[in-house]
Amino acid sequence: MNKSIRVALVLAAWCVAQLANAQPSAVDDELEQFKERIARTAETNMRNPEARDMNGFRVLTSDNAELGIDLAPNGNRFQGLEITSPGIFRTMVEKGRPSSLGGATGAYHRDSGEPLFVAWDADGDGRLDGLQYSVVDENGKTRLVVIDYEADGQLDLRMHFDESYSEIWHVDRWYRIEKRGDQRGVILDGQFVELEKQGNRRVVPQR
Repeated sequence: MNKSIRVALVLAAWCVAQLANAQPSAVDDELEQFKERIARTAETNMRNPEARDMNGFRVLTSDNAELGIDLAPNGNRFQGLEITSPGIFRTMVEKGRPSSLGGATGAYHRDSGEPLFVAWDADGDGRLDGLQYSVVDENGKTRLVVIDYEADGQLDLRMHFDESYSEIWHVDRWYRIEKRGDQRGVILDGQFVELEKQGNRRVVPQR
């Protein structure tokens, strides 16, 4: 399978909500190995892949297993549609995922397949519930991911891949996410406060 298609599969199979629990790797080789592992699992669990060439576009569809935080199929399946053409970015649409009942769509780098922009409707009401965009370098490698979980104009999470750390917005400022054992949290007033799970994301608990 084409590498850029495999990378797009990675992001489709690994639910976008898992990004809130992830820390970017400081080593590109480790990140590539991580993606390769997900791609292999996604390919193994893919069903009914089809491809068609139409009017200058290549259209690919498939039935896919969603992967959980442990990178194993979590029992959910979704259907994906990808449209590609030489010289332009790739687009992808998905349906059937419990975390995006109204579907999700995204634009991906034409060569690397890395996500440039992703939007999703979590509850199926026809309105956007989340937005994600990425900053990539000249080779299409992701350097920064920013997520707005409510699509309300307030950014909620920033993942810095070059420096290997993440930040979460709380009240009126960004806080760096710290990892202590199995816990992830922030420093508030000199104390470590563990993040709480709220729906498909983690938040700083109200005090």
